[in-house]
Amino acid sequence: DHRDLHSFPTRRSSDLPAWPAARSGHVACCFGDGSPDVYVFGGIRAGAAGEPTDETWCLNSMTMTWHLLNPAGVTPAPRTNAAGCVVDNTTWLIVGGGGLDGGRRDTVGLRLVNSTKGVASGLEWFACGEVQRGSALAAEGMSVVRVGGSNPGTCGALIAFGGYDGRRYSNGVHAMRRPVEPGEQSRKTFPKKTRPTLRALIPVCLGHRRPTARVP
Repeated sequence: DHRDLHSFPTRRSSDLPAWPAARSGHVACCFGDGSPDVYVFGGIRAGAAGEPTDETWCLNSMTMTWHLLNPAGVTPAPRTNAAGCVVDNTTWLIVGGGGLDGGRRDTVGLRLVNSTKGVASGLEWFACGEVQRGSALAAEGMSVVRVGGSNPGTCGALIAFGGYDGRRYSNGVHAMRRPVEPGEQSRKTFPKKTRPTLRALIPVCLGHRRPTARVP
């Protein structure tokens, strides 16, 4: 499942650092099983006066070398303390987080492009949807996990828990589910040719939330 980092767009300049600045509040992931590449997004760099970054880095854990990436698509707004999880082995979803102007309302995705037999030709950012202002999902410090679909490696739903929106802590649980076609049973997967893409799924999923009692 090795992916050639040198085929991914990078920001090339003699002035660019070869190692990320010290930071906290970032999110990180690996795609699939067996990949040596660790992807890091966002967070607050040391000395940045609390201002988040929108940098995307990749660490090749076999060579312990870093690359500052420049994925295709629109780079998400800078954020810190977001939550993220990998779904379907090729897509990394990042939920919430915060910036200097408040909680991030959007969910964004970073996906492997043209992935064939574990090899991808690039990376692409895409928008997945946006929650309403004041939603508990527009918060920092929550957790998001994938619960499996019927097939190994597929996403049945995302479960988000907790978070802090700058005013209060939450103990809400939010279920973001795949929609089911009319006549389909909830446990039945979509036929391969008609299964919705994440681009279409996530905006629908974000509307299905089930919060529990909140901390005042």
